[in-house]
Amino acid sequence: MLEKYFKNSGDYFYLVFRVFVGLLFFEHGVQKLFGWLGGTAGLSISLYGLAGIIEFSCGLAIALGFLTRLAAIITAIVGHGDGNVVRILHVFFRDAFSVYLRLLKW
Repeated sequence: MLEKYFKNSGDYFYLVFRVFVGLLFFEHGVQKLFGWLGGTAGLSISLYGLAGIIEFSCGLAIALGFLTRLAAIITAIVGHGDGNVVRILHVFFRDAFSVYLRLLKW
C-alpha cells in the first residue's frame, strides 16, 4: 500500500534514518566520554568509558556511512549488554543506575 509513495524515495529515507540513528549513538558516546549534553564524564579505562568510545566511534561511522553494518552490530551488542546489566542490578538494588555507575568506574 505504501510502496507507491516510497518507491522512488526509499534511498533518501534510508539515508535520513541512518544519519539519525548514527547521531543518536554519537550523542550517547559524547555524554559518556566528555559529559556533554547533560551526561557524566567517565574514565576511559572503565567499562563506562569503553562503552562511550564504542558508541562515539560507531555512531560517527554509522552517520557517515563507513562500515555501517559492522558498526551497527557492535553498537547493538554493547547496548544489549548495557541494558541487561542495568536490568539485573535493578532486581538486587533499588537505585540501580547509581550502583551501575559506581561498579563501572571502579
